[in-house]
Amino acid sequence: ILIATLLAGLTFSSMFTFYQPWALACGFDHVAAYLAAFSACAMGVRITLGGVADRLGRLRVAKIMLLPYIFAPLSLIWLPELGLILTGALLGITHGIFFPALNAVAMDHAPADARGKAMAAYNGAFNIGFAGGSYALGYVALATSFPTIFVIAAVSCAAGFVLLMGARGVGATAA
Repeated sequence: ILIATLLAGLTFSSMFTFYQPWALACGFDHVAAYLAAFSACAMGVRITLGGVADRLGRLRVAKIMLLPYIFAPLSLIWLPELGLILTGALLGITHGIFFPALNAVAMDHAPADARGKAMAAYNGAFNIGFAGGSYALGYVALATSFPTIFVIAAVSCAAGFVLLMGARGVGATAA
């Protein structure tokens, strides 16, 4: 679970860190629409679908949502055609459901007296993936191109998906 979380953090960082310079390079003058769409969709799905992981199974929902998450960085390759709103919305929808569902799975695996540690480990894994991704992918972007890092991020997310598909146990069914 923590490795899948770390890989999702790397994927997330590729989009948050590098969408702005990529959008500017693609000719966009204003780049805030991406974050606005991300925020609106992430909040929207959390408000309207916030209990879906509890009803359908936390692990099941995390697995299901990590699959379309793979396409969020890939969508940025076609940013000139898709636009900032659509690409930001895709990230918001997938992240808005995936991140809290997997967080709940991590909490389900922790004994009651260690949930604080589990929360720290979960958020730490995501943040290490985010920081490492921002750092390493910056060098890759300098040496190659922005689309290359979005492909790497998608592959990273796919690896997390494969790992998560093998996860079993607590959180696999509805609570």
